Amino acid sequence: MFREVLITCLLAVSMSVHGALEAPERSYDILMLLPCASKSHRNVFMPLATALTQRGHKVTMLSTLPPADNNPDITYVDHGLKHFDTSDVNMFEATENESEMFKDFEIIFSAIAKEIYGVPAVWELYKNRHKFDLIIINHLFSESMYPFVHNRTYITINTAGLEPDHSAMLGNVLNPAYVSNFLSEFPRPYSTLDRFRNFLFTLDLDSFLSGTTPVVYMSLGSIARSSTIPPDAMNVIISVFAKLPYKVIWKYEEELSDIGPHVFIKKWMPQQDILAHPNVKVFISHCGLLGSQEAIYHQTPILGLPVFGDQPRNAMAWQNAGIAIHLQWKTLTEESFRNAIVELISNPKYQEKVKRMSENFRDQISDPVERAVYWTEYVIRHHGALHLRSPAKDLTWTEFLFIDLIILLHVIFVLLFYILKKALKFCFQSKNKTYEKRKNKRE
Repeated sequence: MFREVLITCLLAVSMSVHGALEAPERSYDILMLLPCASKSHRNVFMPLATALTQRGHKVTMLSTLPPADNNPDITYVDHGLKHFDTSDVNMFEATENESEMFKDFEIIFSAIAKEIYGVPAVWELYKNRHKFDLIIINHLFSESMYPFVHNRTYITINTAGLEPDHSAMLGNVLNPAYVSNFLSEFPRPYSTLDRFRNFLFTLDLDSFLSGTTPVVYMSLGSIARSSTIPPDAMNVIISVFAKLPYKVIWKYEEELSDIGPHVFIKKWMPQQDILAHPNVKVFISHCGLLGSQEAIYHQTPILGLPVFGDQPRNAMAWQNAGIAIHLQWKTLTEESFRNAIVELISNPKYQEKVKRMSENFRDQISDPVERAVYWTEYVIRHHGALHLRSPAKDLTWTEFLFIDLIILLHVIFVLLFYILKKALKFCFQSKNKTYEKRKNKRE
């Protein structure tokens, strides 16, 4: 059932994009640069890439991930560098020492910057970058790609949200006083065997979700995998799940001993379909921005267990908004974990607030994919849309911070003070001389 709903929604999006927008002037060549994107972050680009091809445009995508689909109008270019292969990274261990983690990032991304232009396929793209009507960059961890856009029309997208450094680069410097910074996939069913396995999996999941028992869904995304959870926290989770009076769906990437018939464990889960099911009452998440948006869209309260990056900030934001409970891995206990799940399910205030936030989220003037396509074509038509760019981007840092004006005003103030001081001194000296002359005459 949920598959049919999803297909219907995708068809509706496709018809909306084709029906609401005027036909493009011509077919555009668009280059998407995602050199360090994870699977989940690449998924942000795929609806836009697909919609653009449906409009007759050609899309070339640079990545190190295997092709996401069989769309003949999307050309995938694999740069082959595996420095940032998150499949082998234990994010729980990596975040034990954040200073060391960022040192490792510096080594990794420096190596990518030094080597990526030595890859023949990348160098060929770079030499022919002028042939593309537009270049779209995933800003996150992709600074090495900015030589591509020198004097070219481009768009940047940050899949972790608009960070202060990204905003500043666009000429919109955010005030740090109130804006903070952030310190294996289920195969597509192409073959008959894949489709059969997928069909059986869907039947199992639909059967498990049916009934009236509330369902708890847990997934830590594609980077912070559940199989890398520290042993102490893992014991807490298994113990609590085994005793819960609810059903549990858990995305776990490795083999795990049977916890009970009420716990459904698989290496991959159709997250959108699960969150859309009315029986799913809690989403236990690492609070990545993308999964959080899906939970909010489907009106599912969140139990946040952030691991790294922007996740702690997101978890705190959702808790402050009243749609989540934020817990820490290092202080996780059976009592705190169980109480948080029960609180999110039994207290209606979380459901009410996430419903209100979802309504705000959904209440938009047009379809998001349609808007993305429109503005992509708009930027191409208007040669970078420089008229929409912040004038601050053309200022030097001394001009932006008023340092030149402050120095000028300071010099003027000092000169005025000096002149006033001299004038007063002259007046007092003249007065004293006049007084002395009068005094001498009297004598």
